[in-house]
Amino acid sequence: MIKKSLFGVSMADFKFNQKPAIVPPLDGDFRPPVLANRAYRSSVQASGIGVRLAIAVERLDGSISRYETSVFPESHPDAGENKFYVERIVKFLLWQQGGWRMYVGGSSAVGLHLRAVYGPGGDRQFDAAFMSRVYGQPFEIVICDYADVPQASVRQLALGGHLKGNRIGFDLGASDLKVSAVVDGEAIFSTEIEWQPVEQTDPAYHIEKIRSALDIAASKLDHVDAIGGSSAGVYINNRPRIASLYRGIPEDQFHLIEEMFIK
Repeated sequence: MIKKSLFGVSMADFKFNQKPAIVPPLDGDFRPPVLANRAYRSSVQASGIGVRLAIAVERLDGSISRYETSVFPESHPDAGENKFYVERIVKFLLWQQGGWRMYVGGSSAVGLHLRAVYGPGGDRQFDAAFMSRVYGQPFEIVICDYADVPQASVRQLALGGHLKGNRIGFDLGASDLKVSAVVDGEAIFSTEIEWQPVEQTDPAYHIEKIRSALDIAASKLDHVDAIGGSSAGVYINNRPRIASLYRGIPEDQFHLIEEMFIK
């Protein structure tokens, strides 16, 4: 079992950890989080005095995801278990949904704990810094009443299924750049171009290599209707935010990479 410190609390210290019915022979200490979550929620419900807690995560486009649960009131003997339980949920929501602002409503004590954990020097400062870079906004936690947590509002976008016309597709890998020319869904040209993106410190290298590959594919078509690409990393509105391909680019020049596909 992974034992991770969280302001002095580890997985092993969580009161509601449960031994599974079948214990893995190579990991006798394994305690599935799902069982701990069920035991915690059952205990809160059985107390009859659970406090409703809502957590909402907001993205740049205003999309909001919302999660609801219940925690022990601060007067309950097990109120200290709230912090670990909610922090685990929050971390999962952040990496599942993504967002730069989080609303916590229903328990100010839990909200203040999360601010400390995700603040400077906290165990989750990496997560906060990561989300700040992805969304270009300082990560923040808003502590409010339960009724003031925004309702879910998630935008939907239809993707894929567009095959008609002359199209260029590319894939950026760590050792080669693949590019294809496609007409009405049928590839008429495809090639792989070797490159070494990871070690590069000049944004111009990436820009010129990708532009050159697109020009090669475009030369096989009488016109280009659309271009689509794929690459590992986090992209927001066609802008790279974090990607291992560009880890050699200095921070003060990364904006040139961010605008690369737009231009």
